[in-house]
Amino acid sequence: MRLVGVMLACAAVLAAQTVEGTVVNPLTKAGVADADVRLLGKGDNNYAALTDAQGYFRFDNVLDGSYSLDCGKEGFDAYRTKSPVVVKTGADAVKLQVQLRPLGKISGRVVDGKGRPVADARLTLAASPNQRGTPTVTGDDGRFSIGNLGSGSYTLMARAPLEWEAPDPVEKRKLAWLPTYYPSIGFREAAGKIAVNSGTEVTGLEIKLLSARTA
Repeated sequence: MRLVGVMLACAAVLAAQTVEGTVVNPLTKAGVADADVRLLGKGDNNYAALTDAQGYFRFDNVLDGSYSLDCGKEGFDAYRTKSPVVVKTGADAVKLQVQLRPLGKISGRVVDGKGRPVADARLTLAASPNQRGTPTVTGDDGRFSIGNLGSGSYTLMARAPLEWEAPDPVEKRKLAWLPTYYPSIGFREAAGKIAVNSGTEVTGLEIKLLSARTA
């Protein structure tokens, strides 16, 4: 029985192949280091590796079968092969090239009604009306930067800092700061859409906070 087990183990090794490749950034053509690469088969037939400094990965002793390949890293769009990776005994090593696209980014500033930078303004970026959105705050110079964005169309809203006092009254009528949508609109339905593409940065966005009379 022990001899049979050894023979079966040897047969499994003989039926195993190598799957290797590189993960590259298609914009810079450079390899992506420390990307998480996973070769996923049926049951427990799964393999995992991290890419090296040049973006290279390798799986040895991969058993025959049909696999999907997933790849991911923070700051990049997740990747999954559209066609299965087929591993077959006697075939050459499977060589792959994976393109991992960096995510998008937006940046700009928030100003008050007189065009002065607003520090600690609260911003929310959302891809749909029902989404809670990505919260952030502006810096001391009123500027903001939001990254790790997938391709899509976004709505950006700004609110005055919590500790801010109300605007100066106009004709003795009290004013209050309004939630303001890019580009300085008071209603979500009329807000401008910010188109973001993978690997690009949308710059120069500006929101001027609006105020209105209170009842």
